[in-house]
Amino acid sequence: MGSDTIFGLGYTYNADDLDEGGGYGAHPPALGVHFVQGALADTDGRDNDLDGRIDEPEERMGMTNFMLYHGGGGPRNDPGPAQEFYTYMQSIWRNGEHLTYGGGGYDASDIPADFMFPGDPVTNAFWSE
Repeated sequence: MGSDTIFGLGYTYNADDLDEGGGYGAHPPALGVHFVQGALADTDGRDNDLDGRIDEPEERMGMTNFMLYHGGGGPRNDPGPAQEFYTYMQSIWRNGEHLTYGGGGYDASDIPADFMFPGDPVTNAFWSE
């Protein structure tokens, strides 16, 4: 999985061509979710829609966060109650720790991140799964 912060796109794909039980061949499945229109942005002194203008009328927010969860227990487990889903939408793990840059996004560094794996998965540039 990964996120394209410029295009406001979150995506997921199968990690290899040969999955257990047969495989996908040269075209493994992929899914992308594009945020077409975000919520109206607050007057906050930021260029929320990345168009070069700050706090213009009717300015909309783009994708603000994107992260994954793994299952299997621990702080990166599947969210349960509604509050856990809400914190995941803010790039906060189940235990209240913020997503961090690098590795699996948990306790990998002291650098908070809002987007999981915003790098290039083909070239492994930046931070990629």
